[in-house]
Amino acid sequence: MKPFTIWNSELNLDDWKDYLEEEKELNPSYFEGCDFEEAAWALISDLNQEYLEDERVNLNVRLEHSILVLADLGLWNGRRRGVARILSGNIKDILESMVRGTSEQCWYCDGKDICCRETHHDGTNYYTYREVRRPETIDRFVDRYLSGEEISRRTLNYYTRSIAPDVGRIYGSCRY
Repeated sequence: MKPFTIWNSELNLDDWKDYLEEEKELNPSYFEGCDFEEAAWALISDLNQEYLEDERVNLNVRLEHSILVLADLGLWNGRRRGVARILSGNIKDILESMVRGTSEQCWYCDGKDICCRETHHDGTNYYTYREVRRPETIDRFVDRYLSGEEISRRTLNYYTRSIAPDVGRIYGSCRY
């Protein structure tokens, strides 16, 4: 599967240049009496949040089992491995921040798994979302993972399943 981005909170005005020019022509009153750049940031931030809600609707797909969130955490005192959460079996639930407070998120497919990069005041967290295969054995896997044991792809696939194919079916294989 090709890597692709699901949604990204990190905005760049240059990426929205055509949209902003069109909006300035269609709705000049929105930009009157205020700083163009400030108004532009507000406009694209609001629109990007609407896009996030659209993605939650797109990903409203129920899986058979819950979703395990494996975490590589960037903390003030270094990197740590963790299990951020066990989510319901609905894929849309991955599109929630794991950090309290302000952060930037980017959800994407790395070609094998659905992942998230979340940058916050202490550093950057990386999450991998996998469906639990057998709920009765997941505690054993989590213990191994948290102990720092090197987890092979084979072991990961034994206890969990990638949700990338499920997400790929929603967006098609050509999503960028």
